[in-house]
Amino acid sequence: MTKSIVELFANENNTKIELPSSWALMEQLLYEGTWKVLPLSEIWKLNASLPHEYQIKSDEEMSMFLKCFHDNGLLLYYNEEKLREHAVHDIQWFAKAFSKIIADKNHINEDCKTILITEWKSFNKTGELKDKVIDALWKDEPSYLEHKSEIMSYMEKLQMLVPLDTFEAVSESDMSWYVPCMNKKQFKSDFCEGRWECSSILCFRFTSFAMFVFYRLVAYCMSSLKWSVSKDKDNEGSPCLYQTAAVFDHNEHTVVLGICNDDIQLQVLRITPLSINKHVSNEIGESIEKAIEKLTETFIGTKIFHKGLKCQKIICDEKDLSFTLASELSNIKTEKEIQCKCHILEKHVINVQRTLRYWEKEHQEENIIVEESGQTTDLILNAMSRKLHGIPSTFMLAQIFEVHIKETSNVEEDRFRILYKWKCKNSALDHLRELERILRDAGDGEAADYIGTFQVSDFECSDISIPAQPVSEADFDILKGNLSKDYTHLVRFLGLPHVCIEQLEEDMTFVKERIHKSFMILKERRPNLSRKDICRGLKFIERSDIIDLLNKHWEFK
Repeated sequence: MTKSIVELFANENNTKIELPSSWALMEQLLYEGTWKVLPLSEIWKLNASLPHEYQIKSDEEMSMFLKCFHDNGLLLYYNEEKLREHAVHDIQWFAKAFSKIIADKNHINEDCKTILITEWKSFNKTGELKDKVIDALWKDEPSYLEHKSEIMSYMEKLQMLVPLDTFEAVSESDMSWYVPCMNKKQFKSDFCEGRWECSSILCFRFTSFAMFVFYRLVAYCMSSLKWSVSKDKDNEGSPCLYQTAAVFDHNEHTVVLGICNDDIQLQVLRITPLSINKHVSNEIGESIEKAIEKLTETFIGTKIFHKGLKCQKIICDEKDLSFTLASELSNIKTEKEIQCKCHILEKHVINVQRTLRYWEKEHQEENIIVEESGQTTDLILNAMSRKLHGIPSTFMLAQIFEVHIKETSNVEEDRFRILYKWKCKNSALDHLRELERILRDAGDGEAADYIGTFQVSDFECSDISIPAQPVSEADFDILKGNLSKDYTHLVRFLGLPHVCIEQLEEDMTFVKERIHKSFMILKERRPNLSRKDICRGLKFIERSDIIDLLNKHWEFK
């Protein structure tokens, strides 16, 4: 029977996974082949060769079929742009392609030892990989060059490497990639002495695989979190990427991500007299912790890292062996200072509140109010993305601000992302004043005038039934049923950081799933999120129709 179920897989706990029996026939066809990379169109042809009653019937089922085999390590497949049209059928072949890239001098071919020796030596020192070096390294394996585009896309997805200067590249031969595990540049932490305010050091202590996770984490920060790599002005403007550290500019702060022994360490800095914004450091810490959890979610067994804090403020200091679990410090309610756990000669006092404040929200700050979130530059940029008139296309906007984004089907969201990326790329600017100047030069005086007049109080709503009442699951269901891609503007108004929105897009295929999850995250962050808050956000995105629906629902109740 075509409806019958067979048990194809069992995990280490003997838990069975029930799958359609017809999938076993497709599995057999796949394993009879000798493909390296299998186009999705070819998989559909294989499917069509089966009797009709055993065929996969829809795109959704095909995606589920391929994801199942991906999850069990039988092939590589992601239902994402640039990836969904091909599956890597031969995983060992794919792994060998990467091993050829990271080979030492004794295992590279003659072209890299002679013609391209300068380029290869540079790659072997800095991790910056030129396109022509890839071609040379794979020259002896025609199948790699044949499937080069697919291989590189999957290596990017798996954070094995990350593209550099993609937007400036005129052709594929101009492109380059960063391969973190090949970087041998030494990091010196003394750059932050004297003129910087430094946070305490958040530390993730691993039982194993720390360096492997670190390499992928650096690539993840560059590609998925879109953090800008700092430039070293004392070294011809080279990127601040090192063997054991990476330095980023993010949200007008400097972020240092490092590894020392089995610890991945994180520190946030800001040039004095500016002070570190606790909300920014909180967001950075959360982003890194979520990224590490994501990168280790497929590891078998118990959790392989524990979160803690270091005693001193020198990141990647091999002499500092201290480590205090974050949970232990968080449980200290009354004492402001405690004795550290360092060796007897290095013992000192830790100010608990000062150590934790960069990474944990204070109790009174847990319920973020809209007025506070509404004063941020990001929210004003979001408002501006809906007011631009003199610049009709996202392409033109991207040219003006000298950034590149992957466009969505939401023009206003694309405009925000261009402005957001520009802001992150140019952290030292007075962004709002510079934006006003750029808009006036572009002939959009109306939008430029709006910058100075924007007020969150402009979005007050009246006649709301019990305005202070916390929103319910039923309220979220109404929102989910009536919002579409404009949900990003609403949740951003309500205080959800842009990095969370991007993460949801990466993790979830369907918009309704993202909307639901974004509201769940908001509810966790703001347990007292009220009807008034939601209605103000809806007024901000000009969705009074949904406000009317909610009011009718509340009045009926």
